Amino acid sequence: MTTLSTANKKAFAKLEGMNDEMLQEFVAESARRIIDRTPADSGTAKANWVINDTSTTSKEDPSGSATKGSISQKAATLKVGDKVTIQNNLSYIGVLEMGSSTHLPHGMVRRTANEADAISKKAMKKAEKKQ
Repeated sequence: MTTLSTANKKAFAKLEGMNDEMLQEFVAESARRIIDRTPADSGTAKANWVINDTSTTSKEDPSGSATKGSISQKAATLKVGDKVTIQNNLSYIGVLEMGSSTHLPHGMVRRTANEADAISKKAMKKAEKKQ
């Protein structure tokens, strides 16, 4: 697992004051962006994004759609105060994040963390529409 503590702190600082629906949407949208930005030769890297899980899979998901669906389902169960870790436990994910791919040299998690403000605003708007 790659830990990007600075990026994580910046992103999750946006969670303060969120209700359950906002948190759920924030996590789901963050994960969608990370998955979409993950390079996909075979799709194994995309298939290994999870929430609060240390497992890995040999499955492939080149489009990322199955993984995004799975994460959205998991995110829908989250409550404010829950521990939330979007992670990928493949041994080489850190290398991809740090720019080994010419497709995305600026990483997936770092770029998404830098968008935390926009993601939190989007999550608030979406949650407000549901109420």
